Amino acid sequence: MIRMGEKSGKSRAFFINTTALFILQIANYVLPFVLIPYLTRVLGAPVYGIIAYGLSIAQIACIVTDYGFNLSVTYRISKDRENKSLINSLVGAVTYSKLLLLLVVSILLSVYLLLENKYDAHEDFLWLMLLSVFGQTFQPIWFFQGIEKMVYITLYTVASRIVYLGLVIFLVKSPSDYHLVAVANGFAHITAAIIGNIMIWKLGYSVTWPGLNFIKEIFKDSTQFFWSRAALATYSSCGAFFIGIVSSPLQVAYYSAAEQLYRGGRAMFEPISQSLYPHMAAHKNYKLFFKVLKLCVLGSVFGVVFGVFSGHWFINLLFGSQFQESYNLLVIFLL
Repeated sequence: MIRMGEKSGKSRAFFINTTALFILQIANYVLPFVLIPYLTRVLGAPVYGIIAYGLSIAQIACIVTDYGFNLSVTYRISKDRENKSLINSLVGAVTYSKLLLLLVVSILLSVYLLLENKYDAHEDFLWLMLLSVFGQTFQPIWFFQGIEKMVYITLYTVASRIVYLGLVIFLVKSPSDYHLVAVANGFAHITAAIIGNIMIWKLGYSVTWPGLNFIKEIFKDSTQFFWSRAALATYSSCGAFFIGIVSSPLQVAYYSAAEQLYRGGRAMFEPISQSLYPHMAAHKNYKLFFKVLKLCVLGSVFGVVFGVFSGHWFINLLFGSQFQESYNLLVIFLL
């Protein structure tokens, strides 16, 4: 009876964490979706393409600064969550590693902006996207996933997304204000990072110097996950960037509209994998795993059919009639 009670409690914790992450995804995707009709109509498609190009660069940079820690360190914490000293060392190792990676990313972006001349007129906007990269780099999502306290992630993320929404509506009034989107986005992410790290401290954890050898060990363990994320990024985050290099901001805008809808649908499944990963690492609940897998397959099939038949309507509602060329791209994304 005790074992059954423990198993029920563990499953309950999984569903609580999954629910929290669903709310998190709503904050990450639905709240910004509220802004899309506003931005596309205030800025116009070509300027919206510039924003999509800058966001794509920021996403690529964050893949580098994350370096797979969201998987490798989440696993380590979930396996040894009672070892507070080890967790403090992991927090320190990730923090110092991310500082180094942020420096590398900043140098690479500087070189790119110096060599690239196609977006010279928008260089200030691209520089300002570093604020967003800085904020996302130091958001401790991996920590709260590891201790299976996703509610904390939800709290600070929802707060930051509301800040972003309010700032954009308040500041951006014409196409010439587009650089303020980067400022608002950066401020919101930095706010989330500050709140998240204060929460770590409130829970009794801290950034501890773990020693160079331990940092190297954590870095090495994360490398395989980094290459996996980098491979995934070639079609999930880099598309707008590559199109921006070879084509026009208008084409980037069309591509980004389809990608936004696709990523919004995909985001509905991410909370499940994010909460299932540490849960399985700690509890090996295979019965729950296969039950969740079946539901995800059914949900995916329904999502594709729904997207194909309602895609035109959603594009017109969110982006406006000038984005109808995005529909064919959306169908490809869905498939």
